[in-house]
Amino acid sequence: MPPAPDSTNPVAQVMYECYQKMEQKSIYCRERVTHELPALGNSASRLKRHYAGSKIRHLEIALTAKYSRSISAHTLERAAFLELFLPNQGQENFNLSPLNLVVSAGEQEFIEDVDVSFRLRFRRIIIDLVLSNCTIARLGRYEKTLTEDQVSIFREKLSLHKSTSSEELAGVANLAVAHKILKVGMDVSRKRGRQSDDQDKDNLSQKISIKIVTKSSGPTWEIGHEVLGDPRQFDALLKGDYLLEAPDRPLDEEDNPLCFLEPMDTSKPYSALVEMRVKKRDCVYFPLAENRDLADWRERNKRAIEGALVGKMLEAHKVGVGSRPPPGEIVLARAAIQVEAADD
Repeated sequence: MPPAPDSTNPVAQVMYECYQKMEQKSIYCRERVTHELPALGNSASRLKRHYAGSKIRHLEIALTAKYSRSISAHTLERAAFLELFLPNQGQENFNLSPLNLVVSAGEQEFIEDVDVSFRLRFRRIIIDLVLSNCTIARLGRYEKTLTEDQVSIFREKLSLHKSTSSEELAGVANLAVAHKILKVGMDVSRKRGRQSDDQDKDNLSQKISIKIVTKSSGPTWEIGHEVLGDPRQFDALLKGDYLLEAPDRPLDEEDNPLCFLEPMDTSKPYSALVEMRVKKRDCVYFPLAENRDLADWRERNKRAIEGALVGKMLEAHKVGVGSRPPPGEIVLARAAIQVEAADD
């Protein structure tokens, strides 16, 4: 915390109060930095000299930001749709920009020919960032864990399906593994029979910790559990909007960004390319016509279906736009945001 500034210096006074708020875990200092500081005009450029060497880098220069974005065509827009929302122009700190996304999952039909007409759903979706002149801030990385009630409901539903596959739970990648995942928590509770029910529930929740949105390695997030899909849905497949719910560790009561971006060189603009992808093994498809042996139909048409999906990707995303996806994955959409310092 820097020493209290001269009361005759309005810029230093505003920044000093912002540092006080930072000590109280206020990330934005939104009211003072966003509204009052820009009103001081060019005097804002004196902040870096006044607080040179501060450990809180994103408040060294409280410049406001202006944003631009681009969104490519969607490969399968009815099955998965990506929305990128820009912050209000000039209302955010250039040195800490929220990345606000919404991912919507649904169902899409393909009628390519009689043999491979099918409808498509997803078990899991990947969000990957390609960063230019910026990094992801340490705080504010979105993750969402299922509640114990949601886990209990899913456990009861899963107990009705003992076989290795079940169309009622098509989003579960492997029923045997799913039973083991949930059984671990049940065994923990049984071994601690002397504890209260509340303590048992706490132990079970901590042991399982099933996340519906997970921060993976690097600038990557996964929506949907690797084995369980979305246990809140009837068939455990992704459906509806994601990244709208309050995260496990909210930093703001109103905004729930995927993350915050910090520039590496504050004298230059910075950007992030958002890529939404799906692994081929997380694509779940059903024949449009009635089929008595679904497993056999999937095996016979697997190559043709995956070929159709890759063809859609190549049609939507021309060669040279972004990087090629990792092996076994399909690009569903790309969006980009660029952040520049607004003029004083």
